[in-house]
Formats: sequence, C-alpha cells, structure tokens
Amino acid sequence: MHIRNLGEFIWQLPQAWLSMALRPLLQSKPAAAFRGIPVQVFRSSTISSLGLGVAILVNADNPDPNLLAHEFGHCRQSRMLGWAYLPLVGLPSLVFNLLSRVSPKIRAGYYQRFPENWTDRLGAVNR
Repeated sequence: MHIRNLGEFIWQLPQAWLSMALRPLLQSKPAAAFRGIPVQVFRSSTISSLGLGVAILVNADNPDPNLLAHEFGHCRQSRMLGWAYLPLVGLPSLVFNLLSRVSPKIRAGYYQRFPENWTDRLGAVNR
C-alpha cells in the first residue's frame, strides 16, 4: 500500500480496505510501482482493473496501453475525495463499465463521460 501517513490512510480507508480485501480474492501479485503507487497484477475474465488510491490492481488481460495512467488518475481522485470517492467516482465508474460491456453506444463514449474523462485528465492519458 502507498500511504504517507495515518491521516491519509483514514481519509482513504474504504478504498484501502477494498484494495486489501480484493488482493487475495484476485490472487494478485506485486509488480513495479507506477508513479509511486504500488501495482498488483491479476488475471480475470470478468473484473476490470482498479485504481483504489493506495494501490492499482491491474488485470493482466487488459490490452489498453493507457491502463496504468488511467488507474493512476483514479488514485488521484481517491486522494482528493477520500471517503466520498467510492460513491461519487467508484460506483458510477463501475456502472458505466458494466453497461459498456453490453451497449456499443456506451462503450463508444466510455472515456468521454464522468468520471472517466476526469480520470484520464488526472492521469495525463492521451486518447
């Protein structure tokens, strides 16, 4: 985990807890850090990659070359929003991710909608 102090840990507690809970379930393995954030790699046919503030969980089967920068953007959002991150960013991101799997129209505009467009800006992603 990437925590600079106890206050930051408490500020991002829901994301930190979720990150710790998912690692064993996904059987993730540590990888090189990205812009100072620890990265964990896993394989899944159903779960996308996640940026949870204190760590990036990367699906090794995701071919997106901007993946790490995008998830880093989510980590920056987590640091800004704290406990509000999951309801304000995590939930909309999850819903649109799931909908993009069944709707070509939603998939086509996925990164142009909130919160993904903000995430890309924060992660300096060039699409």
